[in-house]
Amino acid sequence: IEVGFSTLDASLPATKDFLRDVFGDLASMTQGPWVHLGGDEAHGTEREDYETIVSFAADVLRDAGKVPVGWQEFAASPSSAGGIVQLWHMELELEPVAAAARAGAQVVLSPGNRVYLDMKYHEGYPLGLDWAGHVELRDSYDWEPTEAVPGLDPEAIVGIEAAVWTETLTNLDELSTMLLPRLTAVAEVAWTARELRDWDSYARRIAGQAWRWERNGLSWHRSPG
Repeated sequence: IEVGFSTLDASLPATKDFLRDVFGDLASMTQGPWVHLGGDEAHGTEREDYETIVSFAADVLRDAGKVPVGWQEFAASPSSAGGIVQLWHMELELEPVAAAARAGAQVVLSPGNRVYLDMKYHEGYPLGLDWAGHVELRDSYDWEPTEAVPGLDPEAIVGIEAAVWTETLTNLDELSTMLLPRLTAVAEVAWTARELRDWDSYARRIAGQAWRWERNGLSWHRSPG
């Protein structure tokens, strides 16, 4: 799962042919209006090459009638204007995300320390990773999306997306344990106005749902408190 050891060569004509083939095919296979071009953790790519590559990929998608979506690093590219930037790492510089929104981009919030559901619940937990810290149930509940990025116009936020990466998970029991109950917290934060959210109320309500998961054979994590 190491990153940053490979890159595309923006000077090779074959690179654009490759990008055109890949993203053109993705666009033709996708019924919805969006295609995610990635663009994150390109540590082995020079800034000028990165801009050339992501701009070309975004243009291919736009020519195919799609809205390009890119990870947080995409925000620094002018080609993100009119596209969607997906925030994921709270320790990266956040101002480019707000700046991209001012230039016309929309934003999906996926902060790793809140909604990356492959993060360990606590130190020593047997499943998951911890690069974004430990994410207990309350961490997934106690945050306000409109305040996640300083200077970001709340009107630019189009949604929240939880993520779970499964390179360290091996079966459905492990997956459902990482998802439940944190995924319910993410849903309530995403769909409920701040003034209507209350941790104590949520905790009581979600405790009453465990029997449904168990009846359907799903494992879940019993968070303290």
